[in-house]
Amino acid sequence: MTLYNKQLLVQFLRQLRNCGTDSEISQRELARRVGCSFASIQNWEDSSKSIFPDEYNLQKIANYAVWDVDDLKRKLKGQAPKNELTLQQVLTWIRTCEPEEAVEVNLAVAQRMVKPKSLNGHLIQYQTAAIETP
Repeated sequence: MTLYNKQLLVQFLRQLRNCGTDSEISQRELARRVGCSFASIQNWEDSSKSIFPDEYNLQKIANYAVWDVDDLKRKLKGQAPKNELTLQQVLTWIRTCEPEEAVEVNLAVAQRMVKPKSLNGHLIQYQTAAIETP
């Protein structure tokens, strides 16, 4: 069995529960969305327990997170995902994508930016404009 870093697993699951919004979803809700038991999420997020998802549940977590399962495994081992894009690659894709795809990206960014963030201890407020979809 491959050993994963428990702290990286806990961090990843908590990021999934946060979803970039003001309020995070519960462990029970994440379990429902992923398709596993509430107890599994509890055990995986409990850093005092050496319990990790099996292959089947790793695939479910990866599917929910829209990740490649091999990249998720690499992340949980503390390695960089194989298919990780650079910021420049992402920006190039955004600049050349279809308008409908750009709207999707814009909505995702707007949802992410609604939550106030802190940078070096300074609170940053983001203003978001209403986005009309075609």
